[in-house]
Amino acid sequence: TTLAIWIGGVVLAALVRAKPSEAALEETGCSHAQAYVGRLALFVVVGLAQAALICGGDLFYLGVQCEHPWLMLLACLASSLVYVNLIFSLTASFGDVGKAVAVVLMVVQVAGSGGTFPPEMLPAPFQAVYSWLPFVHSEAALRAAMFGVWDGDFWRELGVLLAYLVPALVLGLVVRRHGRGTFVADRSAQTTNLMQSYSFTDQMREMGREPHTTILEFSEIEADANLADHLGVREGDKLFKLKRLRSADDIPMMVERSYLPMRKFLSLKRPLLES
Repeated sequence: TTLAIWIGGVVLAALVRAKPSEAALEETGCSHAQAYVGRLALFVVVGLAQAALICGGDLFYLGVQCEHPWLMLLACLASSLVYVNLIFSLTASFGDVGKAVAVVLMVVQVAGSGGTFPPEMLPAPFQAVYSWLPFVHSEAALRAAMFGVWDGDFWRELGVLLAYLVPALVLGLVVRRHGRGTFVADRSAQTTNLMQSYSFTDQMREMGREPHTTILEFSEIEADANLADHLGVREGDKLFKLKRLRSADDIPMMVERSYLPMRKFLSLKRPLLES
């Protein structure tokens, strides 16, 4: 059951994009955190439906004996919530590499959670990580639901299982970093860290290329909640929106969008930018 729930999360991550495009973010005005939570909600809802279907199959199709059917359903739903969060955070943070890590984690957990052999018979490395595997606590909660709760073991294992939500959310919302801009470049292009101070013109000249800038848009807008948060201004403040095509040797390299507080750039005019 736990394996089926995890596989459902992996397949979901393979079929549905974990991250919206930059164009979608700009159109909706969502921050990266808001987009992460919104897309995660979709994954969670589908994952919970999968878990409910799996639990129903166990109870009504396979006819497994279960002392507490509702607790078994709760354990399946909690397992799905945790598994989907872990898989989604890995996929959103590392892309295809994250999906591969999710598959590796699945294999390790099947071998190391006692699902194939009792933990006492496992190799020493698996015994060392046994208590840290989410499958272990899902299986313990399901075992208590099926054969009877003793000394609050069901709720204890469920609490430990739900604690895995914390590192998943930290990875997805705090540790993950976002670049700025979209590049089209050949293999000779250098990698640039856009999180630091950056000059396109200076870098292209250092590479022996002739930089060129085309103004695509220069307009006045009001700061929405997302822009106000990022720029440290008040919502509704006037901003300059600057959209430029940056080229090197007449080869398009980047479409750059900039938002500038108008009160700090009162003398900024289009002719000045074009010159």
